Amino acid sequence: MSRPAVGARPAKGDARDRFVAFAFAGADVLIETDAAGEIVFAAGALGLFGCTPDDVIGQPMLDLCEDADRSVVQNLLERPERVSRHNARMISLCDGRGGTARFELMCGVFPEFGEHFFFSLCHAESPAKDSARDIADVTNVAQGDEFAAIAAERLSDLRAAGEQNEELTLLQLSGLETLRQRASRSKASQFLRETIEHLRRVAVSEESVGVLGTEEFGVIHHRDTPMDAIAAEIGGLSKALDPENRGVSVQHATMDLAAEGLSDNDALQALAFTLKEFAKSGITGSLSSLETAYSAMLDDTLGRIDAVRSLIAQRSYDIAYQPIVKLSDGTVHHHEALIRPRTGGRDQSPYELVTFAESVDLISEIDLAMCESLLQAKQTHGRPDQQIALNLSARSLQCATFNDALLGVLERHPGQPSSMIFEITETYEIADLNETNAKLQQLRTKGYRICLDDFGVGAANLKVLDALDIDFLKIDGLFVQALSKRPEALPLLKATAKLCRDLKIISIAEFVEDAETARILVEHGVDLAQGFYFGKPEIKFPDTNA
Repeated sequence: MSRPAVGARPAKGDARDRFVAFAFAGADVLIETDAAGEIVFAAGALGLFGCTPDDVIGQPMLDLCEDADRSVVQNLLERPERVSRHNARMISLCDGRGGTARFELMCGVFPEFGEHFFFSLCHAESPAKDSARDIADVTNVAQGDEFAAIAAERLSDLRAAGEQNEELTLLQLSGLETLRQRASRSKASQFLRETIEHLRRVAVSEESVGVLGTEEFGVIHHRDTPMDAIAAEIGGLSKALDPENRGVSVQHATMDLAAEGLSDNDALQALAFTLKEFAKSGITGSLSSLETAYSAMLDDTLGRIDAVRSLIAQRSYDIAYQPIVKLSDGTVHHHEALIRPRTGGRDQSPYELVTFAESVDLISEIDLAMCESLLQAKQTHGRPDQQIALNLSARSLQCATFNDALLGVLERHPGQPSSMIFEITETYEIADLNETNAKLQQLRTKGYRICLDDFGVGAANLKVLDALDIDFLKIDGLFVQALSKRPEALPLLKATAKLCRDLKIISIAEFVEDAETARILVEHGVDLAQGFYFGKPEIKFPDTNA
């Protein structure tokens, strides 16, 4: 593809390619810079900066950044060899009116565009929502899931060595959010950095400190660590740096990383999940309430794990079928099979069941059970050529034993390949795209077809699409729902549909709920659609199909 001159507006074809390159992000603003960081292309809601796309062409990207965040962007520009897509960062950008606005920034480099950088900017309407990531950036420590994984790994090592000499302490700094608003940015950052240094001094390793939420922290330390004294030091430090001398209230609760009575796998999964839940909810009240709440969360997690295992073992779920239609004539192309837990279980919401199972590493067992159940139902009630799609989590595909187990299930029900579609979800979890693609191609060589779910958000970018050979691509439902409200989404839709045609991939739009959305999809060349406008999921094997 030819490159536009620096500072020039690109031709329409180039603009389309750039929109495609950013199909991974439901971004408010899209910016491309050359290797030196000078803006050569911009699109989207530049009004958030008080300007138009033409106003920023030719400017250095750094000029848009608030002084305190220039180093973040500078680091991205200086280290292109490290990644092809960087993790999201929170930064402040000048809005052109003397103020600043917070954005979630993602930066990517794509080989086909040479040394140019692509920036995706999503406006952060709620600063508090992004505080945990912001704190992690300031302090350079693990956050959320990453810290939970570190804690789980420490637990695994302790159990393997037969040791019980380490503990996990969770700290809640109540009032941290308001302190950060009262203090200057430099003072707030100083407090965060010094807090982390206090925790690192007692941690078993440098990476054994993490940010769990907007006011929650975690540290893994030896049993004899005086955490009361550490909490008091942090509280005193907060008062010293607070212009109103109020500081924060520091609560802490310590958990035994090698508690008795749990199986290795249950302990690992329950610990990781409970840490994430603690980070989401936060705890208020006394120290005893913090300890009680964490213990209650851990007990509840273990109970939910038992409930999911029981649901799988007893097959206490139904399968609902939702039609996916051809937009050209409205006829049914195939149905998607969806799990529906029966009443009486603990997880009545299918979404909650699946997301919890993914969080505690039980999703592969659900995927295998659903595949067995669907093939049995299809053999009993359906026709050999009746096309059905079944979800498979990318987390399952990364399980060492899953692919062989899946192939074993399929071999017990021969004669189905040409009518089965496997819909791959949670693609952002894929660590090794080449290995995953090899597993998918095992299925495709046997006649099964593959669909990539949720294209159009950060979870499914061009890197994933380029690495996985597929037959169908499902455009993310949240993106589809925005089509009639966000004009800037239409070029992305058109580009995605054209990309599918060029790659000979069938495009599917989900969450279609009205005639206007269906009309837009037809107009922009999408092949298939799914949503309440065409039919709700029904717990009844479909009578008809294409």
